[in-house]
Amino acid sequence: MNCPSCAGKLYKYKTHDAAYMICDSCFGHYFLEADIKKLHKPKIWDQIISDAKPIKSKRKIPCIKCKNKMVEIEVNNNDQIVKIDRCHNCKILWLDQDEIEYLQAEKCDLENALNKEKIISEIDTINMNSLIESKLAEVYLDSQLQDMKLMRKELKKREKQSNAYKNSDGWEIFEDFLY
Repeated sequence: MNCPSCAGKLYKYKTHDAAYMICDSCFGHYFLEADIKKLHKPKIWDQIISDAKPIKSKRKIPCIKCKNKMVEIEVNNNDQIVKIDRCHNCKILWLDQDEIEYLQAEKCDLENALNKEKIISEIDTINMNSLIESKLAEVYLDSQLQDMKLMRKELKKREKQSNAYKNSDGWEIFEDFLY
């Protein structure tokens, strides 16, 4: 398949993050919008797209899936204006060379700060849960130790009573009743 921008050859690539087609000449590429969403929190990308403005353009980049002309739109990502081509039906994007980098800028700033806060919060929660679990275990062990001490005391008392009974002729038990 040939590039819609320069007629160079398009090659398919797949990474753990995305599948795309890239031109070996101009380095433009088709991307699935769903894969671009992975670079952002979904709500952020949805907001970027909803704020995008269509541009009247003579460009005729066809959608790789439906073959209809893609609409060139202007997106504002982290105060950077980027022109991309988008098929509204198929949710496929055509990105010229380096446009992907401009679409990632949001990820580096606000999102990373939010993710750091979330990670710190999760670590704090894990640490707090661990602390609570260790305190509960400590309280449980303390109560078990107290119970064992009481049981040991009770056993010693019974052992003394048993030894006293073994050393007697057995009538001491009834002495309180007989006199």
